[in-house]
Amino acid sequence: MASEQPVILPQVGIGTDIHAFEEGRELWCAGLKWEGEGPGLAGHSDADVVAHAACNALFSAAGLGDLGQHFGTGRPEWSGAPGVVLLTEAARIVREAGFRIGNVAVQVVGPAPRSASAATRRRRSCRRRPEPRCRCRARPRTAWASRAATRGSWRWRRRWWSGSAEAARRAVSARARPAPIGPPVTTNGQTALTHQALPSAHYPGVVTIRLYDTSARQIRDFAPLQPGCVSIYLCGATVQAAPHIGHIRSGLNFDIMRRWFEYRGYDVTFIRNVTDIDDKIIWKAEQQNRPWWSIGYENERAFTDGYTALGCLPPTYEPRATGHVTEMVEMMRGLIERGHAYEADGSVYFDVRSWPSYLELSRQDLDEMRQPTEEGITGKRDPRDFAMWKAAKPGEPDWETPWGRGRPGWHLECSAMAHKYLGSAFDIHGGGLDLIFPHHENEIAQAKAYGDDFAQYWVHNAWVTMSGEKMSKSLGNSVLVSEMVKQWRPIVLRYYLGTPHYRSTIEYSEEALREAESAFARIEGFVQRVVEMTGHVVEPSPEVPLAFAEAMDDDLGVPQALAVVHTTVRQGNSALAADDKEAAVARLAEVRAMLGVLGLDPLDEHWAGESDRGEDLHGVVDTLVRMVLDQREAARSRKDWATADAIRDQLKQSGLVIEDGPQGPRWTLGSR
Repeated sequence: MASEQPVILPQVGIGTDIHAFEEGRELWCAGLKWEGEGPGLAGHSDADVVAHAACNALFSAAGLGDLGQHFGTGRPEWSGAPGVVLLTEAARIVREAGFRIGNVAVQVVGPAPRSASAATRRRRSCRRRPEPRCRCRARPRTAWASRAATRGSWRWRRRWWSGSAEAARRAVSARARPAPIGPPVTTNGQTALTHQALPSAHYPGVVTIRLYDTSARQIRDFAPLQPGCVSIYLCGATVQAAPHIGHIRSGLNFDIMRRWFEYRGYDVTFIRNVTDIDDKIIWKAEQQNRPWWSIGYENERAFTDGYTALGCLPPTYEPRATGHVTEMVEMMRGLIERGHAYEADGSVYFDVRSWPSYLELSRQDLDEMRQPTEEGITGKRDPRDFAMWKAAKPGEPDWETPWGRGRPGWHLECSAMAHKYLGSAFDIHGGGLDLIFPHHENEIAQAKAYGDDFAQYWVHNAWVTMSGEKMSKSLGNSVLVSEMVKQWRPIVLRYYLGTPHYRSTIEYSEEALREAESAFARIEGFVQRVVEMTGHVVEPSPEVPLAFAEAMDDDLGVPQALAVVHTTVRQGNSALAADDKEAAVARLAEVRAMLGVLGLDPLDEHWAGESDRGEDLHGVVDTLVRMVLDQREAARSRKDWATADAIRDQLKQSGLVIEDGPQGPRWTLGSR
């Protein structure tokens, strides 16, 4: 008999700790002294740096905040505690929240370390370490890392995978939290975290929802600018190619956010833009000898089909960049007048040094950033100034402006569209982690320098990865949505992509998809059994269970909320086994209410077409299976158990699962 324990998909967290080099200190990594690799790390011991990164990764995977929140200066009892003590306590906190800690990977990022000679010794050292097992590697600093890491420092990054061995119980909201984390303070080249209280926005209602705000690096109470209303801007598709499941995950995560706000009674305005003019679109048009707009339109339709297939509600408005050049020109004119932008050779650039708050979102130092080198770019005052408008080139699309013909830059498009549809201030700006820099950082600079207050909360979803790398067309490791829906039911794909916490990385694998399929089949099977028993569709209850609501209120804790779903399903199955019709119906009403919030209600009209497509075939198969089951029942009635078991086993080998219940045997398709 299949277990009814819920399958919680693995959650991945990323944690970092950054310290500068200090002359005179030896460099140790993975328990080894790295001869000739430069000085060691300033501040804490090298082991503490790794432990602190591990704590942050562990809390991130479980959606429990970060190191400063649990052990910061507001908790003097942890002052000076060794890293191993903090790591032990962090593991205890995560386990008490219902998670099981899995494997861990350590990555060291520095200025071109010479790691090859030590590779064998590092691997041996890692194998001697106690559980959890780790793999440790060092590599030259990449372009991404150079933006995130301080020059002359090592960056320790540790990723913890944690999944729930049992139904995760919500313990986060009940735990006392220290004061929130404030901005980093730099002293003698070192970065430390301070704690300070953020000013709370005035909201005349009761604040129930809390969200992790990337700009504050903490979970904050959500207080909308306008009581009862929520305004959300999500960076949507850049339509140079058909979407893979990593693209769709972002839209799906924010679809769940939108549904939860609406359940809580908010009037939601949800904007998801389409970037239909871009360097990659132009390049593909040249390669395929097609008009640039045909590339964009074809892939825009593919994205819409993908969102629809996975049950995402349509946005309130879905503006295209090319339809808002007038708004972009107006914003550029205002920025030039205010001294924050300038024209050069037909292009318009934003002067990053004119805006002192530039890089506050990603918390980088402008002087420490690597200066980009771009061929064909002339007239910049500073190499790090970014293009708002690009001068026309032969064969490229262009529009007329006061500074000559050209086309918009990527960052300007979103600032202008957010201003038009949501005004000078709105509640939430969303997107993937990879957009924090440069895209969202540049959006903020443009909008605020123009005079907008812009977004009050910044919410970012994590990636879908394959073999530890972000899923990307350029890396050749993407899985297209159009192909996935041919192999897997779209509702199963939604379960797979939507049930991990939005800030946890999903490591793609077919095994994980099969686990998701089996987990959802248990939910769907319960729904079908109750409907068959009652002979009619049971309407969703008007309210979700309290534990589910508390989990969703706490930074959209979908894994914990899903545990409540599975618990309710188990209770419903017990009621069915006891022939308690009233209790079974009550549990189904609760389950439908919870699944509706997650967009996973199999009885919802959106998913009805899924079953309709195979209804005729299902009827034929059902008739044939019923004939075989009648033979099995006849064998059981004459106590020919061997024949009855043989029939059941043959059906199982054919991919059918037989369940014996009070109403007689029923069959379902088993997981693949």
